[in-house]
Amino acid sequence: MTFHGPLSNNYDILVNPTLMTDWNHRSAFQDIYVEYSGVPPTMDGILLNGIGNYAGVNPGGKKYTVNFLPKKRYLLRIAV
Repeated sequence: MTFHGPLSNNYDILVNPTLMTDWNHRSAFQDIYVEYSGVPPTMDGILLNGIGNYAGVNPGGKKYTVNFLPKKRYLLRIAV
């Protein structure tokens, strides 16, 4: 995911970088056989700063949130 824009633009609040990663509950040894079949393995979930759900296992659990204030400009950085 790429967002283009000036980093030097005026902003009111700097938000810490958000890390977006995939999560897999299988081992690399299990996925290598899927890869050899010609189909890329699918991941089980996505984590934002290490927080996420696995296939609905924790539906009421903690989720990653960022609170925004009205009429403020934010600098958001997402690392994929």
